[in-house]
Amino acid sequence: MVDLFFFFFQAEDGIRDFCLSRGLGDVYKRQALVMCRVPWIDEDVTLEGEEDWMYNGEKQMSLVFGDTNKIAPIKSGFNFVFKHYDNIDYFNGTIEDLNAAENLDTSKHYWLTKAGRNNAQFDLFRYDFITSTWVGAGIEKIESGRYSTVNINEQCGNIASGTDWDAINSSFKTARIALFKADAGKYFNLTETHFAMNFCKLIAASDNRGKNIYFYVDPKTHLIGWHQDDLDTIFPVNNVGQREKPYYVEEHDKNNDGGFYWNSEGNALFNQMENAFPDELRTNMRSILQAMLKLSDDGTLMGCMEKYYFYVQRYFPAVAYNEVCLLYTSPSPRDRQKSRMPSSA
Repeated sequence: MVDLFFFFFQAEDGIRDFCLSRGLGDVYKRQALVMCRVPWIDEDVTLEGEEDWMYNGEKQMSLVFGDTNKIAPIKSGFNFVFKHYDNIDYFNGTIEDLNAAENLDTSKHYWLTKAGRNNAQFDLFRYDFITSTWVGAGIEKIESGRYSTVNINEQCGNIASGTDWDAINSSFKTARIALFKADAGKYFNLTETHFAMNFCKLIAASDNRGKNIYFYVDPKTHLIGWHQDDLDTIFPVNNVGQREKPYYVEEHDKNNDGGFYWNSEGNALFNQMENAFPDELRTNMRSILQAMLKLSDDGTLMGCMEKYYFYVQRYFPAVAYNEVCLLYTSPSPRDRQKSRMPSSA
């Protein structure tokens, strides 16, 4: 029996014998667990029914196949990403000041420049969507609204010096990415992860960064791997079939309205992979392109794209259109019978 986990974003049949589930990305900006903005703590993340993992009343992921009791590797992987979250910034104040502040970015984790009665300098805090307060960015829950604390300077090797907070923040990001890179291979199949990222980039699959993507746990290596689903938002097409995005847009490009073309642009796992493994991602993409040359009929990359993508994009709509027209323009059996009846005149 293959014993795998999968998380994905749109309910499909999945893969036989895999434990599959789905994450919803941040389509509605509410899937904080999927984006690794909050830790996976059993008291906060609950299984509703037989398949839906919930956080703060919002569905995060759904089981398709497998045993929910074997979710531990997924939890560990998500918490590993959370502990090295690099969308961080400094806040000039104490935890009391932080909780009194308005209009802060709840997708960020903030470390504090000032020691206070309830925090040390460089303590790190994240937004708790359950209590709508800023809480310690640890992975242990002490009580409602209170979590363990992480001192980011200690985590990064006590590298902070001076009061240039921007420079210190950059050094913390660099250190956290280095820590992430050192141990990411203990949780994720890096080759599969890099391939999934590059595959989406290559075809501009802008809906498959935080949803429409399955992840599973290999029963032999216990590493998290990936599969794709619902690849309809590719090339210049958005998720409602409109040609409203340039093919060349990458994961962090913005449209004219200031929004991101790619759904789940803030996915911490993929963002940290980008920052930690730039050379490895380029090598992986080069391997993909070389394989595409062999798959083409004429030995060119465009030949491969034509064979497997562009031809289908031209052929399928034409066939679908003709079929629809046939349905609406062909006379019904009753109408055909009437046409054969002699005129009453």
